[in-house]
Amino acid sequence: MSSRPASTRSADLGDVEYRTPIRNRIGDTVLLLLTAPIGGGALVFLLMIPAVLLSVVVRRSGLGEPSDASVVWIAGALAAVTLGVAAFFIRPWIAWRIRLEPAQVVLGGLGWPRRIRYEDLEFIWANPESADQTRDRVRGFGVKGVVSLRVSTGRRHRRIMLNCEEAQLCLGELQRRSPRAAAIDIYGRDYLPSDADARTTARRRLARYWLASGTVSLLLGVGGGVAANARLTGGWPAATGLNTAVEELRDRSNALYFLSFTPVFVGWGLFCLRQGRKHLRELSR
Repeated sequence: MSSRPASTRSADLGDVEYRTPIRNRIGDTVLLLLTAPIGGGALVFLLMIPAVLLSVVVRRSGLGEPSDASVVWIAGALAAVTLGVAAFFIRPWIAWRIRLEPAQVVLGGLGWPRRIRYEDLEFIWANPESADQTRDRVRGFGVKGVVSLRVSTGRRHRRIMLNCEEAQLCLGELQRRSPRAAAIDIYGRDYLPSDADARTTARRRLARYWLASGTVSLLLGVGGGVAANARLTGGWPAATGLNTAVEELRDRSNALYFLSFTPVFVGWGLFCLRQGRKHLRELSR
C-alpha cells in the first residue's frame, strides 16, 4: 500500500478521455437487444396473473365483462411500464466513455452522461473479468485484455470496461485528482487518499473490500478444487462407444482445467485476507 502521489491542482489538469473497446460496446448492445424481448415476454406472462385477478374483480363488481384481449393488453401495459422503470435505473450503469475534466469525471453511455465531482469519489478500483486474468495477476504476469474500472461515491457505483493499460492510466489520473478516494489497481496495490481526514474511512473501506474478496476467492478455490477432484476420482465408467469415451475424456480435461485454478484462487484469497488484516491493525492503533 502507498499513499497518493503528490497532488496536482485540478485546475492545472486537462481533459483526458478513455473509451470502452468497440467489441464490448457491440456485445452490450446485442445483449440488451436479446434480453429486452425475452424479459418483456416473461413479464407479460407473470403479469397475466394480476391482470386476470383484476378482470375477476371487475366482473364481480358489475363494471363490465373484460375480454381475454383486454387482459393481455393490461398485462402488456404493466410489462412495458415495468421495463421502462427498470431501464431508467439500469441505464446509468452502462458506461462506454469516461472523461476526466478539471473539476469532475463524466461517464457517458446510454442516455445523458453522469457527472461526479472528484471530491465526492470515495473508492476507485480495477478488477479482472476472467479467471485467466486473475491467474496472471497472482503470478505477477502482465494482465492483458479488457478489465472493469469501478468508481464509487459511497452510495452509487459506476463501472466501465477498458483495456488494462488504459484502466491503469485512468485509475492513476482519478487517484491524483480525487483527494478523498482510496484506490486499488489491477495488480492489487492499494492507495490511501491524500486528505488525512479521509484516511480512516478509506482504511475501513479497503479492509471490508479485501476481507470480502478474500473470503469469496477462498470459497471459489476450495469449492472448485473439491468438485474437480471429486470428478477426477469418481472412477472411469465403462465406455459403451467412442462417443461416450470422448465425452468422458472431455469432462476429465475440464475438471483438470478447473483444478489448475484452485491454487490461484486460494493464493489470491490469502493475499486479500492478509491485506485486510493489515488495515484492521492500522485502524486499531
